[in-house]
Amino acid sequence: MKKFNMLIRKELIRELGKGYNYKSKSDKSKIIDNVVETTGLNRNYACRSLRTSSDQKDKKNKKKVETRGRKSLYKDAFEALKFIWHIMGFPCGKNLKASIKDVIENLELHGQRAFDQDEFCDN
Repeated sequence: MKKFNMLIRKELIRELGKGYNYKSKSDKSKIIDNVVETTGLNRNYACRSLRTSSDQKDKKNKKKVETRGRKSLYKDAFEALKFIWHIMGFPCGKNLKASIKDVIENLELHGQRAFDQDEFCDN
């Protein structure tokens, strides 16, 4: 039994593992026996490697399906809140809520307008 380096073993497992998941139990057993005999790997490790080798290749070739998702209702408000949150030094939500009105008033005094206060804030 000759020992192979890692690259050769992985390539051998990849080649022998093509279609492994779709074969019958007896065919799988023969493939595992062949891999164990040629590489000297543990039987359980060889079986796991054969199962995952074909899965990894299938996952690489699949295109990621994009879902539509929900439309954002408050995108403008979110951007404005993110701007204010950044100005304040990233406080927690509790502190942000307590001081957001003061920050908006200060922004308006200095000529910057984050968003319309009546539209997004409770009075």
